[in-house]
Parts: sequence; C-alpha cells; structure tokens
Amino acid sequence: SEDRFRKISFKVNDRLLEKSPGFHDLLSLPDGKTLLSGNEGQVYLIDSMHLTNGCLQAVVVKNSCRNVRNMEINPQSILATYSLSDSLMIASYQNGVLAVDTVFTNLPFVSSIEWDEDRSRFWLSTYDGLQYIEADEMGKWHIRKREYLAEPPMLESLVLDHCGEVWMTARGQIIHFKPEQDKTYTYSTNDGLQGTEFVTNASLTTRDGQIYFGGTEGVNCFRPAEVHPKMPMARPGITGIVINEDPTLFWQYNGGGSKNPLDSQRLILPDDVSLIELYLSAREYSAPTDCQFKFLLEGGRNDDWVELGNSPMISLPNLAFGNYKLLVKATNSEGIWSRAVHTLYFRIRPPIFARLWFILIAFGLIGLFVFILVDRSRRKKTKQLVEIANVETALERLMLKPHVLFNGLAATKRLIHKGQAVEAENYLGRFSDYMRNLMDNGKREMIALDDEIGLLEDYIKIEQLRMPPEQRFRYELDMAEDFDPFDYQVPILLLQPFVENAVVHGLRGLGQAGIIRISLAHEKAILHINIRDNGIGRASTRQKSQAEAKNHNGIATPTTRRRIKLMNKLAGRGVISFVIEDLVNEAGEAKGTSVHFELDAAYFNQLANEEAARLARQAEDQRPGRTT
Repeated sequence: SEDRFRKISFKVNDRLLEKSPGFHDLLSLPDGKTLLSGNEGQVYLIDSMHLTNGCLQAVVVKNSCRNVRNMEINPQSILATYSLSDSLMIASYQNGVLAVDTVFTNLPFVSSIEWDEDRSRFWLSTYDGLQYIEADEMGKWHIRKREYLAEPPMLESLVLDHCGEVWMTARGQIIHFKPEQDKTYTYSTNDGLQGTEFVTNASLTTRDGQIYFGGTEGVNCFRPAEVHPKMPMARPGITGIVINEDPTLFWQYNGGGSKNPLDSQRLILPDDVSLIELYLSAREYSAPTDCQFKFLLEGGRNDDWVELGNSPMISLPNLAFGNYKLLVKATNSEGIWSRAVHTLYFRIRPPIFARLWFILIAFGLIGLFVFILVDRSRRKKTKQLVEIANVETALERLMLKPHVLFNGLAATKRLIHKGQAVEAENYLGRFSDYMRNLMDNGKREMIALDDEIGLLEDYIKIEQLRMPPEQRFRYELDMAEDFDPFDYQVPILLLQPFVENAVVHGLRGLGQAGIIRISLAHEKAILHINIRDNGIGRASTRQKSQAEAKNHNGIATPTTRRRIKLMNKLAGRGVISFVIEDLVNEAGEAKGTSVHFELDAAYFNQLANEEAARLARQAEDQRPGRTT
C-alpha cells in the first residue's frame, strides 16, 4: 500500500545528499519558504516548488550561524536565531539571503524566542531568567535583562498571550509576567501543573488564545483570561551579608559553613566588627519593589520592631560585644505581613581584655599579688613579733638570773653565818649546777619538757636547802607510765616562776613541811601540766600586806600572760593557756593553789624543730673558714 508518510531526500546545489541531516527547528517565512536549522551546522532554505520525484531541492543560506537551535522572525523580516555556541544573531531576510546585523555572544542558554509586536522586541527565555532584545532610535540592537526576580529561574519556554503578557515555564512553575504593571505571578503544582519538569521550548499559543506547555508528565492547557492569580505570602530571607564593607568576610564567620546567606543561621564575629549590613528579600516576586520590611534586634539598644519601608537593607554599626538575635518580617506586594519570620543569631566576641579567661587570669594575678603583699607584711609582722617575744623573754631571763643569783648568795651567806659550812658547800654545788644548766639553754626559746622538769628539780633542791629541816617541803612528779616528757617541747622557763611562787609565797608561811606536786598528762593532742601546792593560798598572802600581795604576782602572772598572748598571736590561734585556781577545804579555808597549763603539743614540737634547724644554720654560718 502507499506510504502515508513520505521520506524526502535532499539535494543541495543539485547534489543529492547520501544522508539527510537532522533538524533542530523549522521556521515559515513570509514569502512561503521555510528555514530549517540542521544539526550539522547549516541553515537550509526550502521552496516547496522544488519538490520533485520525492527529492527536495535545498539551498544553503549564506552567512548563517552554526548549530542554530531557535529561530524567530518578525513581520519586518528581522530574524533572531540562537546557536549552541552561546551566541544570538539578529539578521534581515530578503530574497533568500540573510544579512547579519548584530551578534551577541557569551549568553546563557536560550530556550525560547518570541517576537512582541506591541513593544517591538524579542523576548528571550534563558537559564538566567527573562531577557529581551530591542532596537534603539538609531536602529542598533541591545539585549537587556528583566530584573523582576531576585533569584532568576531557569526558564524552559516562553509564549505571549493575545494581551501581550508573557507566560513562561521553569522547574515546578508556570510564571505569568505583566510588563505594563511590572508584576509577576507564580503557579505551582498546587495549582494543577502536570508535574515539576517542563520540556524546553515545548509551548504554543493557539488562534483562539489557548496556551499549551508540554512537560515530562503531560501537557498543561489553559486560557489566560480564566487564570486568576493568588497573591503568595512573603517568605522573608537574608540574601546578602556584608561585614566591614566586605561581602566575602561572612563566609569565614558562618557557623553553618554555607556561602549562601539564606542558609546562614548563626554567625560568630570578631571583636573588630564595626559595621554589619544585611540585604533582605521578601521572595514574593509579583512586585518586589512594593514589598516592605521590618526587623527586631534582641540584645541591642532597642527592643522594638524597626520599620524599613521598601528599603531591603539593615545597617548595624558599632554593636557592642554580646549575643544577638535578629528577626526579619516582610509583606507581599499587597502589603500583607508574613507569618513567617527569618531568624539570624550572631555573636560578637568580646575583646581579649573582656573575655572570661582573661578576667580570671587578671583577678588571679591581682589576688596573687595581694596575697604576696599580705603574706610579706604578715611575715614581717610575725618576724617583728618573734623578735619582740625573744627580747621580752631575754629580758625576763635577765631579770630572773639576778633574782636567782641574789637569792642563792643570800642563802649561802646565811648558812656561813650559822657555821653550817657543809650545808653551805652542798648548797653552792647545787646552785652552780642550776646556773650552769640555765646558761647552757640561754639561747633557746623551746626546751624538751624533760629538760624543763630537770631545771625545776634543780631549783626545788636549792629552795629545799634554804628552809629549816622541819619545814622542808616534798616534791612529787605525777605522770602515767607510758608518758615520756622527752617527747614534748615547751617554752623555756614557762613553769619556774609559778614553782617559785608556790615555794616563796605558799609553803614558807605554812610553818610546816608542805608539798609541791607537778602532774603531766596528754589527752587529744593537748599537753596538760598542773602545778599544785598545799600552801597558805593567795588570799592569806594578801591579808598579810599589800606589798607582799604585789610581790606574789610580781614575776609569774604578768610575764606569763604577756608571753602567752604573744605566742597565740604568732600562731594565729590559741595554742597555749593557763588558769590559776585557789584551793579551799570543805570549811572554805585556803588549802593551796593550782596552776593548770594546756598546750598544743604538735604546734610546739614543730616550733622546736624549726628553732633547732635555725640554730644549726647559725652554727654552720659561724664555723671558722665558712664563707658566704
């Protein structure tokens, strides 16, 4: 049977082509001829009269662009062609000849070309948005970009409706642009589109005004007059962030790592930021210049919303360091505020001197400096107190030694006058032992309790020899079997003044042999020392004479109180104390006196160790041949 579809062979310049070329586009010319763009890079002019014996006689058009993809011609026979070499040619057609007028290069991909008779321009749908070409008064052609969208979409096709309005397709969108009103309306799959993908240049406007767009999942067909736009709500966003007048700096401080400001949610900025500029977009493209903006900066000087009007820029100069939260709202072109709020968090880091670690270090250094000063002052004061205490102790010893010496000489003289030479010789022997021991320990502030008891026993023996045999008192030392007095250190001559008081003012007036008992004990880190006599007591002494009463406390009580006060002050706490108690019998009569000491054993042992080390260093420094 006869083929319903005929295959036509091509002759070019009377030469039959062995293989027919493929074609990108066909264009019917006003003179009835047809232009075909071939994929081998030529444009063919075809006259239907040349069709003979199934062979089409074609003429190659001279001066044509190569790899032509789209073609459009206006009633004045002005032709616009786009080639895959990213160039677009404007040419005039006459008598089968194309005369090239202008060539535009380095264009984005042009998917469709449409002539607009009312505005005398070619509309171009490109992968960089909507553009158009028109001639100026001198007939020179210019290409212009229509800046109706902040983010130009990749347009796949374009047609004009009977009202001269532009309809375009992009990914997931049909876009309606009204040039006279400069407004854009966008329709998505929610409005019934066939799918999200449209085919390049698959578009048609019929004679009755219907528009067809072809896609990968079908065809959309509509009458423009029956499509009523729904104004979309604004979707506010930040499309530009400029820091210190440098638009690239924000990449370094963007916490999310994206170079797109719309994706930025958090910025961490250095302390030298003096100006932050933010450029806004409502992302509602029907009439972008009609959109309005406002912002709220939490953490700033003003906690109210700031109206920007139609100005899409926020300028934030000289912000203090701290944390901020920026909220942005926008309206659509009809003035309706968006419910959506764009949020940007940013932090301006404090200068180094205001950072927590610096403040902590600074306060630490200041505290250390103050501590050193206070410690040095305390040490100096402590040294002064020690020196004062040493001087006072030395003075007391100077007072004590003549006192003991005079008493010893007087006792010796009295024995000699009585003709008791043996007793005098015995007394002088014991007295010389006591003075020798006292001199041997003269430089020490601390002494072992065993040595302190030894000094007391030497003194007691001397005092016993001074008394008549019938009045000589007994001496008793009371301590537990496991108590070793050599393990404890005490201030030197702490006990001797009180033993002397017990002998001189307590036992001598008794008229009979009395008793002095010294008790030693250790309990809960406290050394207890008790001196107890059964003498006449302090009350009886005061009754004898005011002078004797004064003598009774002359050395022991005031001196010991001063020493204890100094020692406690040096230690910074109470390390030693004493209490004097008047003893009475059941009838309320005096039966002696008790003096009770309590000492911090560990503290005085440590003090003695430090003194021993100091004396050793002094001895080493004074050794012959020692150089410093």
